[in-house]
Amino acid sequence: MASNGNTNDSVNLRKRHQYNKVNQHEQVSSYEDSKHRLKHGTSKVFLSGPLLILLSLLFYSSSVFLVHVRMNSFPTPLLANNHSDEYFTEERARKHLIDITGFGPRVAGSYANIQAEKYIISELDKINQVRNPVHDIQVDIQNVTGSFVLDFIGVGEFTSVYSNLRNVIAMLSPAGKVGNHSVLINCHYDSVTDSPGASDDAVSCTLMLEILRALSQRKTPLVHNIIFLFNGAEENILQASHGFITQHRWADKIRAFVNLDSAGAGGWELVFQTGPEHPWLVRAYADSAKYPCGSAVCQEIFQSGLVPSDTDYRVFRDYGNIPGLDIAHVKNGYVYHTKYDRPNMVQPGCLQRGGENLQALLITLATSRQVVDPGEDKHGNMVFFDFIGYFMISYPQRVGVLINWSIVAVAVLSILRKVSTGSKGPGIVTYAVQLGGAVICIILTWVAVVTSAVTVALLLNIVGHEMSWYSNIHNVSWLFILPGVTCGLGINLLLKQTVYTHWDPWHVETLFFEANLLLLSSILSMLTYHNIMSSYVILLWVMFPIIIRDRVSRLFNITFRDNHSAYYLMSFSSLFVPAFYTVYVIYAVVHFFIPIMGRLGRVVVPDIPVSVITAIPVILATGFQAGMVYPSKKIGRMVSFLGLLSIAGFLLVVLTPLGFPYSNTNEQKSQQRTVVMHIDRQFHDQSMSVIKQDSSLWYIPFDYKGPKLLKKEVPELFAEAKPVHCEGAYCGRPYLYPVLPLFDAVDSLDLPAPRLNLTRRLAVRVTKREKISPDRVKLYFSVTGPDHMNCYIMPRPDVRVIWWSMGSQDPQPVRTNDYLTEPTYFLYHAHGHESEESWDFAVEFYVSQKRDKSEPIVDVGFAGHYLHGNSQKTEHFHRFVSKLPGWAVDVGWSCTYDMFTL
Repeated sequence: MASNGNTNDSVNLRKRHQYNKVNQHEQVSSYEDSKHRLKHGTSKVFLSGPLLILLSLLFYSSSVFLVHVRMNSFPTPLLANNHSDEYFTEERARKHLIDITGFGPRVAGSYANIQAEKYIISELDKINQVRNPVHDIQVDIQNVTGSFVLDFIGVGEFTSVYSNLRNVIAMLSPAGKVGNHSVLINCHYDSVTDSPGASDDAVSCTLMLEILRALSQRKTPLVHNIIFLFNGAEENILQASHGFITQHRWADKIRAFVNLDSAGAGGWELVFQTGPEHPWLVRAYADSAKYPCGSAVCQEIFQSGLVPSDTDYRVFRDYGNIPGLDIAHVKNGYVYHTKYDRPNMVQPGCLQRGGENLQALLITLATSRQVVDPGEDKHGNMVFFDFIGYFMISYPQRVGVLINWSIVAVAVLSILRKVSTGSKGPGIVTYAVQLGGAVICIILTWVAVVTSAVTVALLLNIVGHEMSWYSNIHNVSWLFILPGVTCGLGINLLLKQTVYTHWDPWHVETLFFEANLLLLSSILSMLTYHNIMSSYVILLWVMFPIIIRDRVSRLFNITFRDNHSAYYLMSFSSLFVPAFYTVYVIYAVVHFFIPIMGRLGRVVVPDIPVSVITAIPVILATGFQAGMVYPSKKIGRMVSFLGLLSIAGFLLVVLTPLGFPYSNTNEQKSQQRTVVMHIDRQFHDQSMSVIKQDSSLWYIPFDYKGPKLLKKEVPELFAEAKPVHCEGAYCGRPYLYPVLPLFDAVDSLDLPAPRLNLTRRLAVRVTKREKISPDRVKLYFSVTGPDHMNCYIMPRPDVRVIWWSMGSQDPQPVRTNDYLTEPTYFLYHAHGHESEESWDFAVEFYVSQKRDKSEPIVDVGFAGHYLHGNSQKTEHFHRFVSKLPGWAVDVGWSCTYDMFTL
């Protein structure tokens, strides 16, 4: 009896087990029955490979197209006569833009800089005269002198010294009552040499003038003061803002700031830095901006040091200890710091968009209680991102951590539940092993994607066609993206024909879906653990597939094996939000970084980072698309077709003008920057006598291609070029900024040129040499010259710089290159218009007593830069640049270099 009862129980258990297997999600028959159907070729099992590829291409290409259209859309510019005086109008702002840029390049110290200052003061006076009586406007002109230390774009600390620079400041406050709390908004009206600086940064100043006018017409006063800072020397590496925040009497009332700048021309203004901490600032922007744009991704990219630039945000943050927002235009970086940064590059509607956003933001800040007391919002960071400019999502990072871990838990528990029930036939251990194998296959897919893109980048470098995407950005599609897709799918086609030949294809597809979720969840976990706010991008790729494909399909008992339409719908709809958002981010990042590659020198092979960036969306997409290969028929033909397209695209770029890197059309000024300086050098011995002198046109390669194409186009320009040899302090070259590691002197060329004929050449006097102890020597210098000068100090062996009379008075060497064995110290000095004051400073050295007392202790170089006026460019310089092809844009000036052995 017992034996018979056990047999019945066993039969019942098998029946229940069979019942459970039949009712598993995405399962119409048992695992064995699935294999039987596959073996006998039931056509209904398979997807159409060509249709799948077509739908995928349509899905992602339409996402790119929609993002492109959206990011080039702007509001209609408002006209002054058609709207109330309280409205921001682009018509008024654009008039300011045309007027300010009409003065020409506004280098600090130049006459044009003074003209711009007078214009701003005049416009502030006009605004003050017509303001609503409920407001007061105070205007102050500040003259600043000082020094400070700055760690510049990863090259180490250098000391910046300035004198007689100017700021124009206006304070809007309630009538008769200046509050104790202020919000600062900052722009800079100076520009770099040769550039009219429309976007960098006249646009911001015109926005501020029009916003101040509109706010002053309000019938009700704001709660807090708003300080409008028009600073006159940002391009001097943030000098004027330092003078304001450390010296002005209104600075101690500032509780928050908004900094405006540019790294391009036109486009959407982007919030790319916030804080430190004070997450309420991001929320204020998200709640007030009509057309929001910004993300934690941009913030983490910029603060990682990958972008060779800095803004006044850093000065306000580090020297004012104030939280704020950093906002900039970043589109069309090709014209950044060139003569083509003109008003016509700023699209209609760009000013209207920026003005409405900033006006609403300032009203929110100037009426916020959190300006006075942020409360709990004083600490912590904010995860924030906009969805293609329609709305912004923001939440505290601590909430983001909870969301991330919750989604990871849901993904892992969903997979564990299947493992524990022996999903789709195999047992627990078998399924876990299969899942691990699928994870390895996806990792191989990712490796194939990146390897293919980088391989193409290296091939382009080998055949001399690097940067072939610089002007024609769409070339990245068939150079890097298409090969990545082809190799990613090809790897899985190979696995399908080898490892998974006799497997149920839908079982493999589900395995890959779950393995990809597991892999992305692991990445999300690591990013969350390391407090990376950009982890929200991976969150989207985990959350939406779980919600739509996994949960919704279970809720409605949707099976995919026999319902291919449902499979396409659920698969692509689950990827819509993450894919569309990722395309938006990568589109913006690519269009931002590609112009930067034209001003990074030869330190990086630019095709490699561009190929890696473009591989990121392919990696994220192929993780899910890879599983689709297994239940698809005729997929091999489509992979071959994609491979042929990749080869054809590569050949098209290499063999036709489509791959030429530069362009000079009315629509696009993506030219090669040709940086040429007419230099005049003198080397002095210990008696200050000149022992060597020379002069040349110093050509500095600003991108990876350097003079290669110029030599082909105009070989006569470089017929007598000589390579530069490093000699003396800071290589014996008059670098304006401490950028030797980026633009190595040994990569540059000297071209014959006559001596400079200057009316005011830089002059150096050593006014005193003081031995203050047996191993301490102090040198006193007095320097006169143009309004931009440098000092490079290179001690001899067994000598150290231990003190100087500027900045922190704690000298630190800058980073140079390996062939410079002695530390080098970099000083930067600028002064205002027509200043006759000398630059006086002292430096103290430690000198080892082992040294020969007759030997010099230091090499000191001084450079004088003539960035504007009649001395800026010589006839010889003009003759050189007149022969340059149209696809090259010149930037340059005259400068002197004097080195003293002391």
